[in-house]
Amino acid sequence: MKKIVKSAMAFLLLAALIIGCGEEIESPLSADTNKGQLVSKRDTFMETIGDLTSKYYHVYLPPGYDANRVLGYNTLYLLNGFGGDEDYFTDLFSVIDAADDLYESNEIYDMIIVLPSGYSPLGGSFYVNSAHPAVGNSMTHLLDIVEEVDADFNTVGSPSGRAIGGVSMGGFGAVNAVLSNPNYFNYVSAHGAPLALHGTYPLGDSITYSGIEELLPFILAETGFDPGHSQVDSLYTYSMYPAPNRRLTSMLFAMAAAFSPTPAPGGVPQVTETTIRYLYTPSSSGEIVDSTLLFVDLPIGKDGQLKADVFARWMNFDPVSRILATGGQIGGLPNAKLYLDVGLDDDLGLYGAHQVLDGALAAVAMPADTSMYYDGVNVNFGMELPAGHVTQVYERLKKLLIWHNEKFQSL
Repeated sequence: MKKIVKSAMAFLLLAALIIGCGEEIESPLSADTNKGQLVSKRDTFMETIGDLTSKYYHVYLPPGYDANRVLGYNTLYLLNGFGGDEDYFTDLFSVIDAADDLYESNEIYDMIIVLPSGYSPLGGSFYVNSAHPAVGNSMTHLLDIVEEVDADFNTVGSPSGRAIGGVSMGGFGAVNAVLSNPNYFNYVSAHGAPLALHGTYPLGDSITYSGIEELLPFILAETGFDPGHSQVDSLYTYSMYPAPNRRLTSMLFAMAAAFSPTPAPGGVPQVTETTIRYLYTPSSSGEIVDSTLLFVDLPIGKDGQLKADVFARWMNFDPVSRILATGGQIGGLPNAKLYLDVGLDDDLGLYGAHQVLDGALAAVAMPADTSMYYDGVNVNFGMELPAGHVTQVYERLKKLLIWHNEKFQSL
């Protein structure tokens, strides 16, 4: 990671603004037959993990959708990034407008787009199954949505007609879903995603990616934790907590909830009003609660460095490690087509993660179908926008939609 976090705070604060919830709508929002229709479906799972904002998932039906035609529709699942919910792609990236434009120009067709929520009380589930009460069985939940969409809409109903993709945390979730579930998706895409939590380019090149290690100084600055303080034990306890104004720290806790949860004594804690309060607020006495009450083991130690034993648990979820450990013969990856996209000015330096994944795929003779590294600057409203984490994504999403459509039609 060379260009790390120069505007990470801006990105993460922007992500915080997109959190929202919709009204339940069982009929199309648009009566214009030349445009797609957005349908919102109840999502009761989110309440079980304490998220009372994400009550729906959205389904985009293409123009002219016919529930009764013999040939089913292909389906693309798009997973949101950290801090977002089911409105992430519609509010931040205008993906519905992008799809409508591509349908009008005949560049895509016959494709349903599903927008689930990966939000959690800590900001994001990372789409894994976890013992943590704010994550729960989020991967299983995603697969349950797949089954529900196949039952409620006219889909192909098989892996040949299903794809999954996502931005940032969602890109990680998409690749993880394919690695872990071989019978669901034939195509996967990822934009600016943490696809290597740590690693070295496997082909003898000098590219290295130290992942969370390069974020540690920024997390220490957010929290005010000083590893050299004389009262380091108590300072660690009362400094390390997530909060709305601590976006990188909050992301750290969300990842720990997904990858390294610590169950409460006696078993897995249940989601209660008290539990959720402990997840992101001080205790009733005004003191900040100990991180153990957040039910996570953090990968940052009291010395301010990466804590190896905890981070080893994180690496069990690392896509690159999983691919290399099995020579690529893992889950559905050998049968899936892969599309990768990252900006060279990615605010979190995630182009390094993409480089390492590209090397891992080449090492097991399974290169990505498409791997794009965006450079250059677009001028929009008089502002120069480099290809970063959440900039230039609208046009890049159009390319992704076209790629998925071409793969569907190539069968």
